[in-house]
Amino acid sequence: MKEKSRALILLAWVHDILIFEGIYVLAAAIQNLQGQEAVRFLLSGLFLLIPVVLSYLVICRCRNLLLFLSFSLAVTWGMQTISQNLVTGVLTGFIFLFRIYVRIKQGEIRRKMKELPNEAGANEDKEVWEVPTLLDAPRIPYCLILVIMYLGTISFHRPELLTLMLALLGAQICTCLAYIYLERLEGFIKQNIRVANLPAGAMKKIGNAILLTGIAGLAIFMLPAAIYHEEPLANLHFEPVTMNGGMAEFYEENAKPDYLMEELMRLKSQAKETPEWLKRASELLGILTLAGLLYAALRLIFKAMRHAMESFSDDGDDEITFLAKDDSPALEKKYQKEAGRRGGFRSPDRKIRRLYKKLIRRTLKEIPHGNETPLELEHKAGLYARKALDTETADPGTGTDADRLHRLYEKARYAQEECTKEDLKSVASILSAFR
Repeated sequence: MKEKSRALILLAWVHDILIFEGIYVLAAAIQNLQGQEAVRFLLSGLFLLIPVVLSYLVICRCRNLLLFLSFSLAVTWGMQTISQNLVTGVLTGFIFLFRIYVRIKQGEIRRKMKELPNEAGANEDKEVWEVPTLLDAPRIPYCLILVIMYLGTISFHRPELLTLMLALLGAQICTCLAYIYLERLEGFIKQNIRVANLPAGAMKKIGNAILLTGIAGLAIFMLPAAIYHEEPLANLHFEPVTMNGGMAEFYEENAKPDYLMEELMRLKSQAKETPEWLKRASELLGILTLAGLLYAALRLIFKAMRHAMESFSDDGDDEITFLAKDDSPALEKKYQKEAGRRGGFRSPDRKIRRLYKKLIRRTLKEIPHGNETPLELEHKAGLYARKALDTETADPGTGTDADRLHRLYEKARYAQEECTKEDLKSVASILSAFR
């Protein structure tokens, strides 16, 4: 499974529950449930969150297809027994079967990537690498599922269910938009993680604030319409088409005898009886054909099961990447690990950078434009009293205090080697001289 943030996982679960709740609304309309019975039936759809969460958590850790199938059957039986509802049992089974299908599809993709590891794999058809995302990645086209169920509910003349279905559709659209927004924001941050001055944390906070503002705005504009306006298609009725007497008389007057059927009946009456040996031979041939088809079907099933178990157990420990791509997942993980190793809040690197930023903010005499280099900011802050820094010949252990501070900051910010506690003490002593 692709690693995702908690917010994306929660939005995917909300997306699943909204779709399944729409199925419950349509089922309530079909069964003509009324009053408290309909309310209890609709609330039982919320319990599908249990198999949705369990299937996601277990399939991320389970590598044995038979074990996961056993777990799926146990959960499906438990949900069916507790709810005593056929819809709940069927949807629970669908959730687990869909998870299995996605896992097998991912295993097949890894196998094909191993067979075509270089540019040949990148030139393959995109459909080969596509994985179904119905339960894991909300998309706007998935809202058509609720639209179809909404249109199917119209013929039952249940305005309250139509209103509920319309509310589910609105919530589904908001969920899909929020998921796509956060997914693209995280993708942008991961793609540009190698940019030295990218404020990833600040970008996430600003992005979340924009998302919350957008959701609040949608709620402000949608709630009044949902509360005070009538559902637009509640009064739509379909009148049955009836045939009047004149049309029936027309068909009766134009009725003609069927000569072909009469001839077939005459030939059937004159046909001879089939010999007994031919009947036996036909039965034997049918039995042999059925046995052959059964053998072929069992062989295909066992072969498919073996292939599925191999694909399911392939956990993807060996990372396969296309060498032609510069932004490969392997390089991305490498930079993430380096950023994590150097990004400890209490590490000397981070402490040096925090002290340096505090000094610049305190001593800066003008508002920065945002495109200055650290050296330019130091000059604007007045840290260089005697001479500018020679970036090619200067030594961190020599020169002015500003020179040494600049070198230590560059080491903490850009160098592959980590700063030591002695470097931190040197920066602290330099900063004490500027106070």
